[in-house]
This record gives sequence, C-alpha cells and structure tokens, in this order.
Amino acid sequence: MPARVVAGYQGGRWVPQLGGGGYLDVRQSDAHAWSEVWLAGVGWQRVDPTGWVAPARINPGLPGSTERRAAETGPLVWLQQQWRGLDLRWTGWVLGFNRQAQAALLERLLGARRDWLGLLLLAAVAFCLAVTLPLLRWGQNRGGVDPLRRELERGLVRLRRLGFEPTAGEDLGGFCARVAADRPELRTPLRRFANLYLAQRFGPPGSAAEQRAARRLLGRLLPRGLAARPDQPETG
Repeated sequence: MPARVVAGYQGGRWVPQLGGGGYLDVRQSDAHAWSEVWLAGVGWQRVDPTGWVAPARINPGLPGSTERRAAETGPLVWLQQQWRGLDLRWTGWVLGFNRQAQAALLERLLGARRDWLGLLLLAAVAFCLAVTLPLLRWGQNRGGVDPLRRELERGLVRLRRLGFEPTAGEDLGGFCARVAADRPELRTPLRRFANLYLAQRFGPPGSAAEQRAARRLLGRLLPRGLAARPDQPETG
C-alpha cells in the first residue's frame, strides 16, 4: 500500500484585534506530522497515529489548542499579540500595494476630485521650485565667497590701480616681491600681506576670532589710498 509522511501544523490560536478581525497564531510548537495512505478508488487518506495515542489533540482542533494556551494571558502578552497583528497588517498592505490598491486609496481620499490630482502635483512641484531655487541661489551667493579670498582680491585691485598685474603662473609671494622691487616703500606691507595670506590659507586653522582679526589686518596692510608714481599712470 502506498504511504507517505506529511509535515505541517496542528492547532493554533485565533487572536482578535482591536480594530476588528484577527489572525491565527501558529507557532513552532504546533508542528505536527501524520501519515497518508493511498486507497484505490478513494485517493490519499489521512491516517494520524496521534488520534489513537492522544485523541484530544486531534478531535477538538482549535478549541483544544486554545485550552493548552489558556495560561498565556496578561497585559504583556496582549500587547505582544496586538503588535504582531499590526505588523502583519502593515506587511500585507505594503506587499499588496499594487495599482488597484493605489486607485482604491486615491478614490477614498479624493473621491470625484481624483482627476485633479495631476494638476495639483504639478502645481505643488512648481511652487517648491519657485521657492527653493531662489533660496539656493541666495545661499550660494551669500556663502560661496571666501572672506580670505575677498581680501586678496581687494589687495590685488589696489595694486592693479598702481599698474601691477600678476602674470600667468606667478604665485603671490613672487608677485609681491616684484612689486616691492619697483616700489620699495611697499616692501614691508607687501611682505606681511603675502605672509599673512599664505599662513591663513595653508597654515593650521585658528579660531574664528583669530581668522576675523587676520582678515581685518589683511585689509589694512594695503590701504585704499595707494598712489601711483608720477611716471607710472594708474590703471582701472
């Protein structure tokens, strides 16, 4: 006689949920195995030895399983059961959120106004862009200028008015030395200007107060009133 062993579960516990409905709590302790035999003209028939050894586990079904777990009560157990039910519903909703579920949700939320959803989304996107882009541009213009670089540009503008332009590939130290060779009276402020800028740019960062003081000093080393020599016309 053909026979086979089938593994599955026997029992479980129905857990009601607060919002209605519930779920069947089947645990590993409910694992069960039984035999099936093939009868000619009938097919596979279940033959469970547990029915002879412990019929209470087979005949009552779920009520018997409920009795076995009657002691599993209490606030903590109840909270755990409710949490499992909530997680089960959430997982089922997320995994089953297809096009039909999306359409049904929009129908419940918007009703007849669902046709306006596309226009509302476009208007919301346009509004966000109209507000965000100017703010981003303002932030870039406000915070994109390096204060130290700004002081360097101001110093270069003042030297440019004296007729001096940095050449391609010339570093700040070499440029200031070239200007000082032509204008000896500016040798000391130019050397301090170059040393201070390079120390602030490439040296160890100081505190915020020290950086502000260095920028102020950098701006005063080359005063605005630098005058060109009589034989050297101003530019700019």
